[in-house]
Amino acid sequence: MGAQNSNIDRNGVLPFYYQLETSIRERIRDHVWNPGTKIPSELDLCKEFGLSRNTVRQALLNLVGKGVLYREQGHGTFVSQLPFDYPTDRLVGFTEEMRRRGIVVRAQILVAEKATVSLTAADELGIPAGADVYRLKRLRFADKKPVCLQDTCLSATLFPGILDEFSSDDSLYERMEQMYALTPAFATERIEASRPSAEEARLLQITKAMPVLRIHRRTFLKNGTPLESVKSVYRGDMYCVVLNLRRP
Repeated sequence: MGAQNSNIDRNGVLPFYYQLETSIRERIRDHVWNPGTKIPSELDLCKEFGLSRNTVRQALLNLVGKGVLYREQGHGTFVSQLPFDYPTDRLVGFTEEMRRRGIVVRAQILVAEKATVSLTAADELGIPAGADVYRLKRLRFADKKPVCLQDTCLSATLFPGILDEFSSDDSLYERMEQMYALTPAFATERIEASRPSAEEARLLQITKAMPVLRIHRRTFLKNGTPLESVKSVYRGDMYCVVLNLRRP
């Protein structure tokens, strides 16, 4: 107990809550607490570090907001999973990327419909306003944890019947190649960080304080024909973007 209390510099300039955050991060880094581990309660941390409950609560709330920890109502506070690297140098679908990592994937289909295209989506897909599109919205899971919401629009003319008998385990990219002999060649993406909506937080099982990555992808054939427009929302505690840069 005394050795742990020495982690808090009582005469230093750094706030106590910040010092506690650092200590918790060090335990995660050193694998004292691994991903999925339930950490001690606020009261136990108060006793261990000799801090007030308000100080401990502030440190934990900060770490939850940064995605280092997550809370399950009625169960406690846990160490978040290590983030997946989001590839920016290769064009792959979610299913393909997760399988490559040896991760068990599944999806919950929220919307699968044929609809009239919006003006924005028509421009993104290079089709006339009022044309038909297929819309597929899925909640994607990796090792049983919800990690991503994906809302995809496809031209119904380019992919007639692509959602017929489509199951939650199917891959759109595999269907494109197998059923239509069309292979995605390149894509453009816009990535931004934001807070989730109430509905997004509920589906992804996160708090509204946890940041998410919003990724808008437009995918094309080799000849430049647009294939799809996809708006994805990734959990900020489970995804990070890795850029491979070269000096020209």
